[in-house]
Amino acid sequence: MINVVEWTRLEPWRVARARTDRGEFVIVKWAGPHVDGRHTEAWRLRTEVGALRFLAEDLRVDLAPRVLAEDLLAGRIILEDLAPRVALDGLLRADGVFAHAVRLEAFARARGELGAFTAGKAELYYRRRERLGQVDPEADRFGRVARLRREGLSQAEVLGVHVSTALPRSRQATDDAVESVTIGLCGHHFRLRAPQCIRSSTSSVDSNAWAKKR
Repeated sequence: MINVVEWTRLEPWRVARARTDRGEFVIVKWAGPHVDGRHTEAWRLRTEVGALRFLAEDLRVDLAPRVLAEDLLAGRIILEDLAPRVALDGLLRADGVFAHAVRLEAFARARGELGAFTAGKAELYYRRRERLGQVDPEADRFGRVARLRREGLSQAEVLGVHVSTALPRSRQATDDAVESVTIGLCGHHFRLRAPQCIRSSTSSVDSNAWAKKR
């Protein structure tokens, strides 16, 4: 059992950094109405728990925080707290890319590793996810990812980066590519561990572009 003695909410999200009676820091998340109305918070928590346990227990990948406790019926989960951090996108806007090149490299490498480790593993992931609640794999893999891919392409164009839209040559390659992106996006609230070779300067990052402030 984890006993929380104090916490600080990380506005505007339903997330708090908390201290336990053992002096350890953890991340607490809880359910509530979702602003866009497309998914319930219960769906989001089940997806996050499923994806985190999939990475840690099925793939043995040490890239994301561990799930320490969960009560999905009550709509609460407790995660490992990797480290205090500030938003990387804020640092980039304030100081420019070159001032935070190492942090940006850590973020890109962690996201790339996440995609590489999960490519072709969708069936394994959805077996675990279905144990937590009903899910439609086809709708989850293709419907949600298609919108995110379109948004990503438009954002890349704004940055002056050309991304090829050519399809892979085989259906299997296409499936693997989609699975890689989908599984990676399942954790869009994940805090990712930086690669070991640069962890001395950047302790952790996530897909919302968080990095340790130095």
